[in-house]
Amino acid sequence: MTTAAGAEGESQPSPWGRTDTDWSLREAVVQPAMLGVLLLTASYLRVLIHVTDVVGGTTLLAAEVVAVVALGAVLAARVDARTALLGSAAVLVGGC
Repeated sequence: MTTAAGAEGESQPSPWGRTDTDWSLREAVVQPAMLGVLLLTASYLRVLIHVTDVVGGTTLLAAEVVAVVALGAVLAARVDARTALLGSAAVLVGGC
């Protein structure tokens, strides 16, 4: 189990699981795989923006995209891949 230093110097369990102190968002984004994911996401978002431009809801879509990207950037260094996968599966099944 991953631990974090407590007030008295004792180890306390980390509430976020494993954190990677060497992880950098800038370095992660410039990886070829991540660039591919970004391009794929941009391509379907472009289509969704055109659809919502016709049927309405472009502002709501843009707000949701900004919120998800911001939350993902904050949680990326704090949540390991397994926890992220299980959390995504839970949200998908739960329909939130």
